[in-house]
Amino acid sequence: MHDFGLVPQVRPRELIRVFLTPFLVVWECKARSGEERRFENIDGPAGAWAKLFARDPGYLRTELQHDLQQPSRYLTLDYWT
Repeated sequence: MHDFGLVPQVRPRELIRVFLTPFLVVWECKARSGEERRFENIDGPAGAWAKLFARDPGYLRTELQHDLQQPSRYLTLDYWT
């Protein structure tokens, strides 16, 4: 039986581990027709967003996945610690 009214005790060491756990942010994006290459250059691993994110020490990398069924659809995957 759980008492959902209680807040569990978290020791500082455990709290640090929680914040250092890697996580992934996934964005679904649609490029305008004819603008796919431009979108890839801006949102890809070497693009403007990745360069901005790289300023943060928690940033690991960006991946850009292209949907082969829908040419204008992309997934941007940003990896963080």
